[in-house]
Amino acid sequence: MWKKIIFAGIIIFTAVLSMCFYISMQFIDNSKEKIFYEIIDENTKANVSPLLGIEKEVGGFKISQINLTQVGQEVTVTANVTNISGKDTTDFTYFTITFINGNHEVIDSIPGIIDPLANGATATLNSSIQGLVDDFINAYDINFEIRTQESMIIQQSEQVEQTE
Repeated sequence: MWKKIIFAGIIIFTAVLSMCFYISMQFIDNSKEKIFYEIIDENTKANVSPLLGIEKEVGGFKISQINLTQVGQEVTVTANVTNISGKDTTDFTYFTITFINGNHEVIDSIPGIIDPLANGATATLNSSIQGLVDDFINAYDINFEIRTQESMIIQQSEQVEQTE
């Protein structure tokens, strides 16, 4: 009798454990396989990742209203950049814009630049890349990093060398 009860308990426990495992597998983040863009027309795509709607702050700047679009073989990033540093900037501000895929891996980076900004003023950052851009439009997130002019020149020359 006890053997039947123990055997039934083991079967029930195994069934419940299997169901829990199956349910938990349904909630694993499969963002690497997700599509983060919508097709606007036969030549245009727009990124719809929810992370692009989140404001970011970097080095005294607030970056908001981030948009990522693809027209043909050109992907363009636009964003509003507001100087919140408490002081006017007198030089250009250089950014590295890094595209992150759904598996939180770096796709690639491109440079961006904005004019000097008075404290509290907002400018539009507009940067684009052409060529093999399918991974770019499907970015899960975009990170911004302020760079010096010298480091941007080095980065651009390295990118040119890689394409040759």
